[in-house]
Amino acid sequence: MKKKFLVLAVMFGLLQFGSGLNLKAETSDKTEPKAIRITPPAPKFTDAERQAELAKRRAKVFEAMNNKSAMILFSAEPKIYTNDVDFMYRQENNLYYLTNLKQNNATLVLLKDGANRKEILFLPKRSPQAETWLGRMYSRENATRISGVKMIVDASELNDFLQSVKSKTAFTSKDNSVSNSFTAETLYLLTPESPRDNDGMREFRKENAQRRLLGLSFDCRLRSECNDAALR
Repeated sequence: MKKKFLVLAVMFGLLQFGSGLNLKAETSDKTEPKAIRITPPAPKFTDAERQAELAKRRAKVFEAMNNKSAMILFSAEPKIYTNDVDFMYRQENNLYYLTNLKQNNATLVLLKDGANRKEILFLPKRSPQAETWLGRMYSRENATRISGVKMIVDASELNDFLQSVKSKTAFTSKDNSVSNSFTAETLYLLTPESPRDNDGMREFRKENAQRRLLGLSFDCRLRSECNDAALR
């Protein structure tokens, strides 16, 4: 009993001693960083701001192109995930950088003939059946609003245009809204680096088919001096 009383007396004394010293918990004035940080929202642009930026990018491409030249950028092809299911669609980098469009079977054509420069977008028509499975497609108005490209031709006419490039003949769209009569002496086209470039052969399958159609060699990849010789 005496031992318990002695222990309680000692504890009471320590508490009284501590209160006399007026001890306080140490606090830091600095705000500690949070373990989880919230990502800031993505910047928002108006249609006019986005179109101006994309037009500036395309203008830089035009400046780098030779006179009487054409650049053709095909969209990326869907990647199969399993059976009839594809991965989420991802656009080809260069086409997306110049148009901000994320749709399959879109093709951008840049034509430079001195000071005369044309931007043509080949785009598939909207299909309710296709949209049921693949999602909403761009209308011409939406594509122009997003990219700023005003000359839009139905994608079904792309082969006619490519044939006109090969045969060096004029092209006019069926609705007569777009025409091109000059002959391209230089063609800019993304192609695989070599026949052993397996990744490039898959990524640029459509471009490689066009290369073979025009008779371009692998070492002419985006080199105007090779393309000049091939198209003469």
